[in-house]
Amino acid sequence: MAQVASSTDRSSGPLSADDHRQYADACDRSRSFQRWERVAAFNGWVSAILAVTAAPFAMGDPIDAVMTLVLVLVAVNEFRGRRLIRRLDPRAGRVLSWNQVGFLAMIVVYCLLAIHRGLSGESEISRQLRDYPELATVLGSTQELERIHRQLVFAIYGLTALFALLFQGGTAFYYFRSGRRLTRHVRTTPDWILRLQRTWMS
Repeated sequence: MAQVASSTDRSSGPLSADDHRQYADACDRSRSFQRWERVAAFNGWVSAILAVTAAPFAMGDPIDAVMTLVLVLVAVNEFRGRRLIRRLDPRAGRVLSWNQVGFLAMIVVYCLLAIHRGLSGESEISRQLRDYPELATVLGSTQELERIHRQLVFAIYGLTALFALLFQGGTAFYYFRSGRRLTRHVRTTPDWILRLQRTWMS
């Protein structure tokens, strides 16, 4: 009886049963957009914190200065994408996915430059041993230390580039798929439902 009464109340109200079904389906789809918004907010705050942390080291190195600027731009675009998600704007997927692709490209370039700089020219170990020859008797062969140093440089920056490929690449793919779902949602959802969702999401 309760179910019959509920059905009767819905059909007799301003919204039809089909309207209620469409609204319920739209609400179910919007939950994934709320998760997407939280991911964008998290990435934006992480990028902003990294930019603030890297800023003091950017003063004496042009490469570090460029990377700090990139982190700032990444944070700005993540927060911009988050605002677009809250407005159910289909541009959100494009803005956020390309933001991560650009960030990935800059990380890879930075790692390649760091590897080139670490493997070519005189290392800090060689400079220290040259300035303080007595350290060589404690630390051992200069050639062996140089070999270890080069291996560490290659391993650290190579793993960083690989991690960025997996994380930023995976995030960009997630953003792209979420953007396609949002575009399909906006295209297939009645305008009155979209207006309601934009109101409570913003």
